[in-house]
Amino acid sequence: SQAWNALTVGAFTEKVDIIDTDFAGYAPIAPVGELSPRSRTSVVWDRQWPVKPEVVFEGGNLAHDGVLPGEPIDDLQILTTFYRPELRHFTTLGDTSAATAHAARMAGLILSARPELWPETVRALIVHSAEWTPAMRARIDACNGAKGEIQALVRRYGYGVPDLGRALLSTVNDLTLIVEDELQPFQREGGAAAKTRDMKLHRLPWPKEQLAALGAAQVELRVTLSYFIEPNPGERGWTRRHRYASHGLRFRVKSATETVDEFRARINQAARDEEEGAPAGGGEEWLLGTFRD
Repeated sequence: SQAWNALTVGAFTEKVDIIDTDFAGYAPIAPVGELSPRSRTSVVWDRQWPVKPEVVFEGGNLAHDGVLPGEPIDDLQILTTFYRPELRHFTTLGDTSAATAHAARMAGLILSARPELWPETVRALIVHSAEWTPAMRARIDACNGAKGEIQALVRRYGYGVPDLGRALLSTVNDLTLIVEDELQPFQREGGAAAKTRDMKLHRLPWPKEQLAALGAAQVELRVTLSYFIEPNPGERGWTRRHRYASHGLRFRVKSATETVDEFRARINQAARDEEEGAPAGGGEEWLLGTFRD
C-alpha cells in the first residue's frame, strides 16, 4: 500500500535557454513547460492502477545536436550545493531526483507553516495547488473533452506543477477550504457482505453575494480527496473497493436545484445500486471523471 500512498513526483522543465558557447548548435529536447525527457509516466498502466505521477516539479532538460543522444548540460540543469565544499561549492542535478527535492522542500515548508496538519492534508495541499503549464493545458484542451485522452495525459503530467503560495494562502481569486475528518466507510453484520456505512455532508461556506456579482463569469471548483489506504498484501482484489486499494472513497456535489434531502437520497440510491452491481448512472460533469475501475 505504501507505493499507492506515497506522493509520486515527475519532472517537467522550463529550462530551454542554452548560452554556453561550447554547445552552440545544440537545442533542448523538451519544449518549455513540457515533461522532462527522462521523466516516467503511467500512461501504459491498466485502469485499476493509481495515477502516477501525481505532480511534476522542475527537473531540467537535455540538449542534443541532432546526432548524439541528449546531454545534461549545465545550462539546462538545476544548480545545487556540492556535498564536499572543500573541493567545490556548487554542482548541478536534474531529472526526477531534482524534482523530488523540490517536492520535499515544499512539504517541509507546508509543515513548518502549519505543523498541526495531517500528513494526508500536506499531500493534498501539494496536489490541490498544482496547475498544468500552458503547454500541458494546450494538449488537454486539444482533446475536446474526450475523457480517455485527457486521462492519458494526466497519467503523463499528473495534476500539474504545485505552487507553495496557492497551497498555503488564499489569494484574491483563490479560496481553499480544508476539512480533516474521520469516518467508517463500511460495516459488516454477521456473515453478510460489507455494506457502506458513513457519509459525511460538508456545507461549503459559499460567498453568495460575491458569486452572484460575478454574473455569467466562469468559476472553477476543485475538490481533492486525500486519504491513506490500508495494506492488504495477501490479496490482489484491486477491482473491489472493499479490498485493495482500501476504501475507494469518493465525493459528490449537490446540484443547484436539489434540496439536501434529495441529494442524500440520490447518494444513498447510488450506493445501493453499486453494492447490488448495477451500472453507475450519469453524474456531475467533471473534466477528468472516474479514473480507475
